[in-house]
Amino acid sequence: MEEAKRKLLGPIEIGALIIGLGIIAYLGYKNGGVVTRSENIVVHEKPREIQGKPSPYKGESKDESVETMLNELADHFSDTSQRSKKSAKKTTKATKKISRDEAKFYDKVKKKESLSDKVKSTADWLRVLRTSQKTYSKVRSILSETARKSPNSVNSDNISQNLKSDSSEQAFFQNLSKSFGISEKDIKAFSNSGKNAISDWAEYIQENQKKD
Repeated sequence: MEEAKRKLLGPIEIGALIIGLGIIAYLGYKNGGVVTRSENIVVHEKPREIQGKPSPYKGESKDESVETMLNELADHFSDTSQRSKKSAKKTTKATKKISRDEAKFYDKVKKKESLSDKVKSTADWLRVLRTSQKTYSKVRSILSETARKSPNSVNSDNISQNLKSDSSEQAFFQNLSKSFGISEKDIKAFSNSGKNAISDWAEYIQENQKKD
């Protein structure tokens, strides 16, 4: 007669089970008694514009403003046809961004360069005006440093009004000489010519500075 009940696990199976449980218990004890699982969660922040926070508006920088002004003047100077109202308005808009003396300087440059056949296109005028702007800006910068004033507060119509002593005047002459390669003797001689605006000095320097 068959056995009424058959054993579910034999001696061999029971032994294997005990050994397996022992191994699991040992490994758990070796790792501190607790088996843990860790996960790193990385949160990627959305760009400001996606989050609905618009980037702050950046206004036109000083260099960009100067370049815009020079482009407008170059475009107008290259227009050899009859001046239109639109062109005149563009020039007025450009010169409003600068002092009256600086505008006068560019007008002098225009009259002089118009006599040459080398300057015709907008690109030609832009090249000339960039050089002229650097000269005018450098003279004004030297004057402001010597007079210890901000560039926007110097009297551009009368340089002498900014130089209150003989020593400051001499320092101005020396700085011009070093910057543009013109002798102090010649610079001093020009100072006695009666031409005293920054535009006069910038014009003189462009005609007499040492070429690289």
